[in-house]
Amino acid sequence: MTERFCRIFSDSRESPVITEHFSPEKMTSRFSNLILKPGRELLTVIVSLFQTGNVELKIDCAGLLEFITVDGESKLLIAERDGLVTELTKSMNGDSDPRLIEASLSFLIAISSPKRVKLDLIREKVITNLTKLLTDDATASSVSVTEKCLKLLESLASTKEGRLVIYGGDGECLKTVVKKADESIDGGDGACRDGCLERLLSF
Repeated sequence: MTERFCRIFSDSRESPVITEHFSPEKMTSRFSNLILKPGRELLTVIVSLFQTGNVELKIDCAGLLEFITVDGESKLLIAERDGLVTELTKSMNGDSDPRLIEASLSFLIAISSPKRVKLDLIREKVITNLTKLLTDDATASSVSVTEKCLKLLESLASTKEGRLVIYGGDGECLKTVVKKADESIDGGDGACRDGCLERLLSF
């Protein structure tokens, strides 16, 4: 659903009639406002579908939610919707469909810039889940999952609370990040790994 929608949306942006009146950014913003407008229950429906749907529907919903996170306000509105972050966290385990794991990680990265969202993610023990994904045999070999995990860790490590969790316990998270930073991952984003490690070591 999400891929089909994005393809249609992309095609529509190239229409002379549409682009004459709206820039791509304005069109995305208008669509986001339509979903998030107070009084409409569209966001509630999307979140409910993510919570109760099958894998394919969850992936589509995560992609759609990521698509409408156009600014800080939309990120907060979506992230603070009851039960959503908890459900996303549940979907990030080695037994989940790899596509769902990636979609969930991508969405969490998209909404994680506001500090309030970072703190919510930390309280939901997302760092523990990320560490498991980086060490689980089922997911640790995935370049895409690894890069997304490190990118989200980099975001969370920008807060004192995040660094305390990463350094806490038996230090497994920090040891895992250092190990991943030292690994050569073909086709990976070295800057992402280096950035994450730099933030962690700056504590």
